[in-house]
Amino acid sequence: MPHQTGNNVIRLTDPEISIETVGGKAINLSQMMKDGFRVPPAFAITVHAYDSFIRDTGLLDRIAAGLEGIDFENETSLSKGTEDIRSMIVSENIPSTIISEIDSLLSEYGDSYYAVRSSAVAEDLPDASFAGQQDTFLFIRPEDVPRMAVMCWASYWNERAVKYRHDAGIDHLSTGMAVVVQRLV
Repeated sequence: MPHQTGNNVIRLTDPEISIETVGGKAINLSQMMKDGFRVPPAFAITVHAYDSFIRDTGLLDRIAAGLEGIDFENETSLSKGTEDIRSMIVSENIPSTIISEIDSLLSEYGDSYYAVRSSAVAEDLPDASFAGQQDTFLFIRPEDVPRMAVMCWASYWNERAVKYRHDAGIDHLSTGMAVVVQRLV
């Protein structure tokens, strides 16, 4: 088996994969692979990577403060508050340790185009469904995958997803977002 990666990325074929680590979309793709379906090679940028990004950049406290200022019953407040949070996220650079792990797996999969797909931890649960709430980006070159991962993380904070979590009583800061990186065929 090729070299092991850190805990920021994980192959979808890894036997230790879990929904808490990679989210609903990734776990479903992983199961399809285990069941013998022909699924293009893929890995997940884990929830741990998202958590590290949010904490190491100082975003956690800024996001928490932004959430406190949102009136969830006022569309303008919700729109402005979530836009501010997404702007904070996309203005930060992904840590080099995470980029290094991403680049390591991308080098194994070859020079191709990729789908960079959001995979929410609370996605496809018995009491919650985030299907279609966060972003997916197609035809992404390898060198652009880290930036698109940040864009997926930012989409965790779009109006629909934030309102859904609020109305469902799901704590915004205790769940997270993984990202599936899948070679396009």
